[in-house]
Amino acid sequence: MEKVDMGMNRYQKELQNIKKLGRVEANQIKVVEKNDHKNISLWTKDGKRIGPLHPHNAERTLDLFWNKMGIELTAIQPTLAQIEEYKNTDEYKKKMAGLKASRDLKEKSRGKGKMDEYMKKIAEMSGQTVEAIHNIVKSAKDVKPLSEGRK
Repeated sequence: MEKVDMGMNRYQKELQNIKKLGRVEANQIKVVEKNDHKNISLWTKDGKRIGPLHPHNAERTLDLFWNKMGIELTAIQPTLAQIEEYKNTDEYKKKMAGLKASRDLKEKSRGKGKMDEYMKKIAEMSGQTVEAIHNIVKSAKDVKPLSEGRK
């Protein structure tokens, strides 16, 4: 009796597999997307990804980075070991020092403390104190547009 049950279970599973694999899609409209290319990602030595790009754009980008900027790109993603090895090179350390210097310059020119300088200059030009200028700026938030006054 058990042999018949095991055989029946296997038979039912095979029927289910046939229905799953040979499904009929006659009453459905199937949309298949076809592409004429495969997008490519380019990688820097430190593991940064550029892309995905169309193959023609990838070639142009590789040429631009390699010839004009001096940055070597590859179409194969570097491994973690390769990235760590690159981070220990003098080239990477020099690149990071330059990047840090440019970020410091950008941060310096971003405008921290510039508002106080502007307030002092405005106070000198208008003959008022800095506190009076601050009060004008604070009260400007409460000023309503003319359209609200007409309602």
